[in-house]
Amino acid sequence: GIILYRLACHRHPFLRSNPAATLQAVSNADFTDPERVAHGIGRQLATIIRRALSSSPEKRYSSALEMKNDLMAYLHEVGLHQPEQTLREYFAHPGKVTEKLHKQILNQLKQRAFTLATNKKYSTALDRCNRALALDPNDPDIDKIIERLSQKDRWYQKPLGRLGLGLAASLALAGW
Repeated sequence: GIILYRLACHRHPFLRSNPAATLQAVSNADFTDPERVAHGIGRQLATIIRRALSSSPEKRYSSALEMKNDLMAYLHEVGLHQPEQTLREYFAHPGKVTEKLHKQILNQLKQRAFTLATNKKYSTALDRCNRALALDPNDPDIDKIIERLSQKDRWYQKPLGRLGLGLAASLALAGW
């Protein structure tokens, strides 16, 4: 959990000003939430990290395999279906692979956000948009998805929409 936190957030989760304070932070599982440290980390990876760092043994992963399965599901969602191969390529050509991954992950996040929005999974779609915006704050496709999400309830905000909803509720209660 500590290694994953450091990789995702670029800092140690428990490091404090002195060894005693660091040990106290470890024993209390006192760390800044990963989503607050690395804004584009996303809910799914942050949940994995939180679970791995939980102070309660029953809330932590029961095995490395269980954690690996969650991490693989996370990687698959962003389009990394062969992480070992990608890692080998990265070590051979870090700059080239970083650029390729950036584009691939951005496109996958946008596609996933669009699909989630279409399926009315708004909160999860916004999470994917947030992660995509962390990669490219000026992407016009993300702006379109967010605009679509912001319009999901506009019919209800219009006076006639509220009136129609109120009328339908009244008729249903009256037994019509």
